[in-house]
Amino acid sequence: MRTLIVPGLNGSGPKHWQTLWEERYGFERIQQRDWENPDAAEWVQNLNAAIMKHSGKVILVAHSLGSLTVIKWTELYAEHTKRVQSALLVTPPDISSTELNDSVRGFALLTPRNLPFPSILVGSENDPYMALNTAKNLALALGSSFVNAGRAGHININSGNGPWPLGEVLLLELLAGSFKNQEISTGAHKKNHFNQKSWKAVNHRASQWLYQAIQLWES
Repeated sequence: MRTLIVPGLNGSGPKHWQTLWEERYGFERIQQRDWENPDAAEWVQNLNAAIMKHSGKVILVAHSLGSLTVIKWTELYAEHTKRVQSALLVTPPDISSTELNDSVRGFALLTPRNLPFPSILVGSENDPYMALNTAKNLALALGSSFVNAGRAGHININSGNGPWPLGEVLLLELLAGSFKNQEISTGAHKKNHFNQKSWKAVNHRASQWLYQAIQLWES
């Protein structure tokens, strides 16, 4: 079983949590020809090619426009969705948002329907690209468990998220089958809930557990 990283617009830079996970755990990154001027059909096709080249099931870890790429893939390649074990969908953007470039309009979804594999959708209380209630409604339509990450912005470098220990915990929980179409509100990013020392401890433990689990899943 392989874990595939699915970045969004502009890719994920050197300090982005997706890149850090790729380097730390040996995950495989989906490659796109043009990260700055996305073509929805091409992105979805490239995702499908990456999934189909593996004989076993894959796990998808998607961020931003990458999350919409995964959802659109299930619309266009429904016959291949049994190849996916599960998916972590982090802060998908609202295509109607005025904050987004016109180049992303092709990623607008058809009528969202339940994904045919377990998934977690993570939203943020101050994501500039999708309101929290919109993210909740999308998770409901997709049959995904929903996680409110608090005031975490778009969960990228610009919002102060390089290493993202909460994400590692969520990936572990997802792969362990602990999430069953539920809504979780975490205080992980709320003032005084976790201090810096506590998060370092969580990050260390999550990294150790995730690394050990990956050795089993990808063997």
